[in-house]
Amino acid sequence: MKIKIPSPRTDAGFKIGDTFGRVKLANSFLSLAENIEDDFTIMLDAKWGEGKTTFLKQFVSHAAEEGFPSIYLNAFEHDISKDAFSAISGQILALFHENEPKAEALKTRFLTSAAKLGKFALRASLRASLAVGTAGILNSKTIEEFETEFNGAEDVVDSLEDTLDAASAAAVENLIKESAEVQTNLTAVKSALSSVCDFLTDQPLLKGKNQNRRVFFVVDELDRCRPDFAIDIMEIIKHFFATERIIFVIGVDQLEILNSIRKVYGEMIDANRYLEKFYDIRFQFNQVTDSGREDLIGKYIDYIQTQLGEFASSASMNGCLKVIQIKSTHEGLSFRTVEKIVQKFLLVEAQLPSRDIAASPLLAFLCYSSVVDPGAYKKAVVGAYAWDEFHQSYSYLWKKKNNYEVENYLGCMQAVLSTGNQDSGFSSSALDWKKIIEQIRPKIGMSLAKHYSEKYLEVFSLSNSA
Repeated sequence: MKIKIPSPRTDAGFKIGDTFGRVKLANSFLSLAENIEDDFTIMLDAKWGEGKTTFLKQFVSHAAEEGFPSIYLNAFEHDISKDAFSAISGQILALFHENEPKAEALKTRFLTSAAKLGKFALRASLRASLAVGTAGILNSKTIEEFETEFNGAEDVVDSLEDTLDAASAAAVENLIKESAEVQTNLTAVKSALSSVCDFLTDQPLLKGKNQNRRVFFVVDELDRCRPDFAIDIMEIIKHFFATERIIFVIGVDQLEILNSIRKVYGEMIDANRYLEKFYDIRFQFNQVTDSGREDLIGKYIDYIQTQLGEFASSASMNGCLKVIQIKSTHEGLSFRTVEKIVQKFLLVEAQLPSRDIAASPLLAFLCYSSVVDPGAYKKAVVGAYAWDEFHQSYSYLWKKKNNYEVENYLGCMQAVLSTGNQDSGFSSSALDWKKIIEQIRPKIGMSLAKHYSEKYLEVFSLSNSA
């Protein structure tokens, strides 16, 4: 039995495994590349666990099929280096294979120009350098005002002299004096980049496609990076690699990037305004209604079951998966979190006798709460979680009680968790759970909640404090 869900195939683009129908979004990116002549950056904004990485890797393959070469950078893998310029340049150099004369000459040309510019790239984020280098003398508000007010090199120095000490002012003035050299090297790098794009798009299979001969550069996992490195990546792209031949696609959770900006520049900075300078158009995965989201989660649960192999399913087990689907939709859980819950549930189900139909609902609840509601989980694993608590926390399930699977689940949970004649106003016509529980309880000799909790802990080799 497999317990790990393999990563979806991405080498075939969206031909295989487009569970959520995201090829339309990918085609929107391609359409922009075909119709916009300027340099521009796309930001793909999606929460952690929503499938950004899978989509972006599929997009790279899909774009290649449509005649658009792509470069993929996992920024988090380079997070330890502290050198954003080298991380981006290295991905470009990796495109060239040895023993290809044309490629070798172009590689040397790009490397030479990039090396000269690289020493300046370490200071590409002027605001970040000032904020750190002046030990906070320039706060975020001063930096923002400075940025909007200066018109030239002399104005930069004039604007700073009132707030910087002599050493800091001299350092900034030296930086400005180097601007001519920076500009010369920047022109050389962008010229080399244009030649790189010519090389990548001048392939036999691409003839007749991608008339503007453009290349996508995909930057993934930026929101997982250290705040300063994430900002450096965006600064380097904007100041050194922006060219009309390259379209950058940056995958982020916008809220996390905004937090990174505040950590670097302080809470007073207008983080949204700052971030907007680094992208031209923002996309999100299709926004759907609750019912649409529930359908998507249902499809993903089906996908998980398929990937983990055949299980001896039962009506009770399938009903529990349906309830997990409804709960996950209501709580706004990511697909990654849903995967974790379902994976645990299928694993524990596989270890229990199929005839024990009362087990599935409570075990599903334990798997769900262990991920989403630790407080309820800690009470449940010691048999101290009561029906009235469940009824209060999951009252939204009652709106769907006409659904057979939900009604079955609620009936079992009430019978398992209730004590004595306790009744919270719900009765199930799906199965006579009260009778079923009365038959099971004497054989167990303890609280059913306690019994199934122990079974759960046994499967996962957990302690009661887990």
